[in-house]
Amino acid sequence: AALQDLMRDPEVGIELHHVVHGQQKFTHERSVRAGDELRAELSVTGLRLLGGAEIITTSSAITDATGDLVCTAEAVLVHSGGGAS
Repeated sequence: AALQDLMRDPEVGIELHHVVHGQQKFTHERSVRAGDELRAELSVTGLRLLGGAEIITTSSAITDATGDLVCTAEAVLVHSGGGAS
């Protein structure tokens, strides 16, 4: 949901129909358990221009109700066209 929130933010300027999901990686600290209440905090960790496309790198820290890290999700998005800021 955190990544979707980033893409819906009008101030960011990402047009979903111009996005290709380049890569995604998960690093698990422990297994997700039934009943877990998880929260994701997304950070944009990189933004660069390559051949007219914006390469957006993100990292999401996924924590449980006690704040313990459960998983880190890293993603690379390629956005062509539009105007991400």
